[in-house]
Amino acid sequence: MGKSIIISGFPGTGKSVLCDGIREIYVNEIGDTILMDFESSNFGWRTTPSGKRTRRSNWYTEYIDYVIKTLEVFERPNKTIVAFVSSHDLVRQEMAERGMEYTIVYPSIDRKEEFIDRYRKRGNTEDFIKNVDTMFALWINGIEINPYPKCKKYKMDKPMTYMAMELENILKL
Repeated sequence: MGKSIIISGFPGTGKSVLCDGIREIYVNEIGDTILMDFESSNFGWRTTPSGKRTRRSNWYTEYIDYVIKTLEVFERPNKTIVAFVSSHDLVRQEMAERGMEYTIVYPSIDRKEEFIDRYRKRGNTEDFIKNVDTMFALWINGIEINPYPKCKKYKMDKPMTYMAMELENILKL
């Protein structure tokens, strides 16, 4: 039987680049490994009768259900699936409540400006960038004090590093 490894990656660490795509799920098969990036930014939204987009209150539960079902569909003998998921705290909390093992990959707090620059270069909205600028330290500190027992942590503290450069070390955890 194959196995699945779940990596919760902070925005801008390079999850989507590794999986090479711009779809709801990015898939890249390399040898005996299948890389999958589960995009969450468009997940769980609904449009109100007035036309306003709001996120459903249980979006993270539906998101993790979707991840689990998709991993079951893609499971193959002698294949390892590396699934990249959102680092949103509600997603990590949901995985913890389900007893799921995962690794959180995140930048060191001193890399804030580098990551803000990454978001600008990849075309994120100014609202997204302002939110990250305001919340970066809080999010990183929240990850570092992560109380979830089945969560391993991998801090990317070297400047100008991306997930692709660190994946081998991350998978050794």
